[in-house]
Amino acid sequence: MLSTTSPPNPLQQWNGSSFLLSSRIYFGISYNKGMNKKFTYYIYILTNKYNTTFYIGVTNSITKRLFEHRMEIMDGFTKKYKVKKLVYLEEYNDIKEAIAREKQLKNWHRDWKLNLIRKVNPEFKDMSVF
Repeated sequence: MLSTTSPPNPLQQWNGSSFLLSSRIYFGISYNKGMNKKFTYYIYILTNKYNTTFYIGVTNSITKRLFEHRMEIMDGFTKKYKVKKLVYLEEYNDIKEAIAREKQLKNWHRDWKLNLIRKVNPEFKDMSVF
């Protein structure tokens, strides 16, 4: 049965699992009662199992996006290089700030990116919940 306070979950049939991050966050989008929707944007860094290849992206739906990477739904860089492990995440309320940060990180040297990841995730463990 669908709730009237949250959107339908398109993944509810996937292994019977729900990717709700909390009762108010659905796929990285925070839903409030009424017409106001507050979006949260995420900058994320993925790597492969050897931590040798990195992908930097931006999304407003982190759980959905991680699912797409893991299931290799789209052809591209992450599918080709098996980049699926979330090792770094930043949260923004402004899409312009998020895009600017993504571009900044993409222009960084590899060592700078490694140091950034090591500050919050020194063992390069997968930070995702599924």
